[in-house]
Amino acid sequence: MSASSVLTGGTPPPTPAGVGAATAVPELAERLAPEFLDVVDVDEVAARIEAAGINDRVAAGRFGHPDVFSLADAVLTHLHRDYRHQLARRAVRAAPPAPPRPYLRQALLRAALYLTPLILALAADDALRRTPWQAPAAVIVLGWGTGQLLGYLGHVVAAHRGPGPATRLLGLGFLGVAGAWLMALVSGPAWLLGEEPLITAVVTTTELAFFAAVATALVTRSEAALLRWLTPAIVAAALSMAGWLPPSPLPDDALLLALLVPGLARAWRWLPEPATGDGGRLGRIAGADLLPAAAYMTIGLAQAISFVMVWRLGPVDGSAAVALAPLVAAVPALELFIGWHSAAHAASLRARDENDERDAPRRVRRLAAAALAMPLVLGGTIAWLVLAEAASWQASALVADADRRLLLAVSAGTMLAGIFGAVLLMSARRRLAAAAALAAAPVLGSVALAGIYHDSRLDAGALPLVVLALLLSLLAGVAMAAKPEEGEDAE
Repeated sequence: MSASSVLTGGTPPPTPAGVGAATAVPELAERLAPEFLDVVDVDEVAARIEAAGINDRVAAGRFGHPDVFSLADAVLTHLHRDYRHQLARRAVRAAPPAPPRPYLRQALLRAALYLTPLILALAADDALRRTPWQAPAAVIVLGWGTGQLLGYLGHVVAAHRGPGPATRLLGLGFLGVAGAWLMALVSGPAWLLGEEPLITAVVTTTELAFFAAVATALVTRSEAALLRWLTPAIVAAALSMAGWLPPSPLPDDALLLALLVPGLARAWRWLPEPATGDGGRLGRIAGADLLPAAAYMTIGLAQAISFVMVWRLGPVDGSAAVALAPLVAAVPALELFIGWHSAAHAASLRARDENDERDAPRRVRRLAAAALAMPLVLGGTIAWLVLAEAASWQASALVADADRRLLLAVSAGTMLAGIFGAVLLMSARRRLAAAAALAAAPVLGSVALAGIYHDSRLDAGALPLVVLALLLSLLAGVAMAAKPEEGEDAE
């Protein structure tokens, strides 16, 4: 559920080096040609060029066009005049249809990568119990926000300078964050380190290393390779949870860590890769890139805080896994949702332009809004039933307080999954300000409601207020998803 889910729509075109704008556009068009065999709409060309990291600044400075849309129009014009490209387009149209849902494999691959830390955490339950919860919770927020920020900047650098400089950028960034975190542990309050400081340091630095490895794999598009290298640790974790792990001289937690290190190290194989194209050692990041980067960082921080909030305000005993089940199940569902939307939206634009089906984009938009309304209805119904029962005079005889807390946490997790989906959808539509505002809404709304009705305390007693904030935020997300995009025909 990262920026990469909406940024990596295809192979980034290598930036031509040492050529003028007059020759740069034809060369760029030729490099992009294999990806545009089925494209007729300039908006779709512009979207793919932007996804490859070429913004208005690069379009003006390197290709001689004032913005990305002007560059996209020039690329499309060049391809329309290229007889080889037109022959290839005819061959594609005459070929058998592509397999349905081409995004399926990539979505499931990313979902497996995102769920791997959960599997490892369940297997390393003993080490986590010996670690104060505040430490891993803080690293979730720190790693999630840093991963979104550096992930976006890494995509920009990789598009112009190759995977080597992008990997070095992520490595330096996460190294600095890890150093700052260790300094905070050493100089911070005793309750943050806990009774076993070494365990806390190992658990949290491993957590940060995993965020760094996943972000690097997404930027360099080596998710499958990273998952293969993590397979021994995943298998060992599954065997450990089932009680089938063979005897070993190492404790189970130490064995998992030993199996995890080679996989995490594999993500950094691009470190020595030389840079391509022109620019500085790490690539060129201009002021125009900082605003989207800040939006992605805000999204990551807000999503992480919301996740921790639902995790800690729900039950903290063995039923916590049940409370978080909707969020876990949402990981593959959200990746499939955003993959479906991107493919369906592109197909709807082609249907509108080629077959004059003007309602095609509108149908996709309504389907997306309907999909996001499902967690709203489900989560809202659960919350309404629990709170209505709690308000009745028979409350004490029907449902125990612990069960109410569990059900409210399930409701909160369900609606938070819907909000994550709406944020991904806004990001895919390049409405980053709306995505950042929507991601922050549950946190700000919960704090505001707790300040008004609960003495400013976000504890278990504030869970109904958090559920209300989530419901209102998701309602806003559904309304945003139903809103026509810029360039669509008004209803």
